[in-house]
Amino acid sequence: MSLTKLFATACESFAQEAFTINYTLAKNPELSSHEFKSVKTIGAILEKHGIPVTYEFCRLPTAFKASAVKVYNPKGRLAILCEYDALPDVGHACGHCASGSMSVLAALALHKMQQKGVAFNMDIDIIGTPDEEAMGCKVDMCNAGVFKNYDFAIMVHLDGEETRPNSQFLALDCFRATFHGKPAHAAGEPWNGINAVNGVQLAIHAMDMLRQQVRPESRIGTWIINGGTASNVIPATGELEVTVRHTERDYLNDLSEQIKKIFEGAALCTGTTVDVEFYGNPYDDMNQNYRGTHLIEDVMTDMGLDLNQVQQILGAVPISVMSAINVPHSILNCAWLAQIRCATPKNLRTLCWNQPLSKPF
Repeated sequence: MSLTKLFATACESFAQEAFTINYTLAKNPELSSHEFKSVKTIGAILEKHGIPVTYEFCRLPTAFKASAVKVYNPKGRLAILCEYDALPDVGHACGHCASGSMSVLAALALHKMQQKGVAFNMDIDIIGTPDEEAMGCKVDMCNAGVFKNYDFAIMVHLDGEETRPNSQFLALDCFRATFHGKPAHAAGEPWNGINAVNGVQLAIHAMDMLRQQVRPESRIGTWIINGGTASNVIPATGELEVTVRHTERDYLNDLSEQIKKIFEGAALCTGTTVDVEFYGNPYDDMNQNYRGTHLIEDVMTDMGLDLNQVQQILGAVPISVMSAINVPHSILNCAWLAQIRCATPKNLRTLCWNQPLSKPF
């Protein structure tokens, strides 16, 4: 029997465990860095099948590491990355309940294959990587040197429309700009106020104009966090979050500097002041491993999966869904996408996409 068939058979034997993790997480979503029940659910199933788990890995309260395959004199080390945090309001609409379950399923299957006599030539760990949606804790792990001793890292993410052996994701910077003005009654004495939200609005308009001059691979997203409290009060504070993305980190660095100048210019023009902070971790563009991609493609074909070729630019899916990109460029990494088949295609990160993951379909 081929290794692919052995793996598929082993996966089938743990299917119920994977479904249990998925539905438990989907019905009990936990936000980034608060995935305490989720990590316990995953850890309990790994331990149930003889895989010891190290909790609070890398000094992160909801991270873990477990050894799925351990060999004598390994020729290399593989890390399977596992995500399990949810989003505000829409829960697991990004699908981490399912993709995390699939990572666990792979670890269980490989562990069983070794127990059944399959001779592996490398150590294989599964690493729980929390807080993907907000701060990007894989970056913290990278900075702590977690991946220096690994030769290859792989993870899976879900997609509403297609399956791909790998993906190209964008580098990302995220800023939060807080504009400060002076409150006043908007009808009684507006001339005594300085509208902080005018700074927010002007910054957004300036970024809209900037879009005409940036390369087509760039993405600029905005979110008004604080836009005042009442229409009859000139707001003293306005807060804006901006995410900036591009296919290349060097170009993004220049674009981010321009964004900072926009904040400063908007404050100058509106008579406000502004405080700018970098929010979360910077994400680099993903190191593409074409040989590994072709190997995954071969395995998917062997398993009879319908798959699409890797797109050159993937701007429709926010970068924050795939922070595997900061796994160091010195090791090989792949992030393949698996389509969730529903009656109709679903849009990622929407409530309607979360619903099929919460119950069998």
